[in-house]
Amino acid sequence: MQQPLTLGIAGLGTVGGGLLHLLKHHKDRLEERAGRPIRIGGVSARSKGKKRGAEIGSLPWFDDPVKLATDPSIDVFVELIGGSSGVAKAAVEAALKAGKHVVTANKALIAEHGTALAKLAEEKRVALNFEAAVAGGIPVIKTLRESLAANEVRRSFERWAQETAAVPFNRRSGEGYLRHLVVREGVRSSELLVMLVTSPGAPPQVERLVELLPAGVVGVLHAQQDSVAETTAGVTPTLLYGRDWFEERIGGLSFHVTIGAFMQTNTIMCERLYAIALEYAEITPEDVVWDLYCGSGAIGLQAAAAGATAVYGIDISAESIVQARENAERNGLATAEFVQGDVSKEVRPLLERVPKPDLLFVDPPRAGLTARAVRRAIELAPQRLVYVSCNPTTLAPNARQLVDAGYVLEKVRPVDMFPHTPHIECVAQFVSGAEPR
Repeated sequence: MQQPLTLGIAGLGTVGGGLLHLLKHHKDRLEERAGRPIRIGGVSARSKGKKRGAEIGSLPWFDDPVKLATDPSIDVFVELIGGSSGVAKAAVEAALKAGKHVVTANKALIAEHGTALAKLAEEKRVALNFEAAVAGGIPVIKTLRESLAANEVRRSFERWAQETAAVPFNRRSGEGYLRHLVVREGVRSSELLVMLVTSPGAPPQVERLVELLPAGVVGVLHAQQDSVAETTAGVTPTLLYGRDWFEERIGGLSFHVTIGAFMQTNTIMCERLYAIALEYAEITPEDVVWDLYCGSGAIGLQAAAAGATAVYGIDISAESIVQARENAERNGLATAEFVQGDVSKEVRPLLERVPKPDLLFVDPPRAGLTARAVRRAIELAPQRLVYVSCNPTTLAPNARQLVDAGYVLEKVRPVDMFPHTPHIECVAQFVSGAEPR
């Protein structure tokens, strides 16, 4: 039997705690992938307060991450301390000096020591993230959260960045060019749409980039970000290659999705989520349906396809509403109409010209329905209300408000959209005037 691989984990925040959870509950699968037994030789954190809630059991506890990093029993030092303090740097340096392998994604550490760490990565002693790979001219083998196709896209951009000597942006110095790479994928269509976000300036050698793109990429956009904020929101992309949308198929309908338009990222579970929403909706041919926070129209158009008399959707995103209208036309669903604007402000103007809903869908952001939006929903007085929530914590107070207004929460079902994360979606059905069960 092979010698076990012994890990020392420094940092017990969300990532460290999640790693311990995986090692405890999915050890067999991880060992199968590693090809050898895995054990934890010790854990450490900035303070003993971090010990609480972590699944450390009787694991050896080290008050000092440097002691953990240099302990003779440790083969791989996993640095999850984060931040720009000297603690992470000292521990990583001590681990390397002691001949250990190191895993780190600490941006502050990589920004300061990217070149040196990249050299060590070539010796397979350090595992780094995308930024350090580009800086050091080495490939990231695989990003486990992404599909094989998305990884191929990333590799093509890495090669282009290396050939053109484009360097990652450094938030500390304000220098560098590469900021973000956004990849959106149509699981049913196998189409990929990509947006490269950089510091101000045109990307070099676009023709070469296009040559390197793998099959399936239907469009590449470029956006410029001149602030230090690590965000892709609010940027205005321009088209470098191909078209600015990809196709996704959900529930028998075809959707064209742009880079910024809302669409669930887990297509297979999205179909399940929407199927439950439609099941709870109990749509009849006489129903007038309203869809608040409609995004690109996915739920509302499913309702139209199911035979509703009319569907009216509202969303604040102009880009999403343009897509919703085009998706309605593309699928031949003339009974669907979409309005751009704030839900809390657009309900009353829409109500002046169209009938009240028999059925109301709400699919709000993580913050849930605002108090004003709840009042508007109650004013609409639908017989049935289906609430699609991405955050049960905010669904709960909204449910209380609806029940206080005379609705009965008939049923609610969780949907695991993102396995191995703490995030869960819920679909809830509220009925007006029903007898409480």
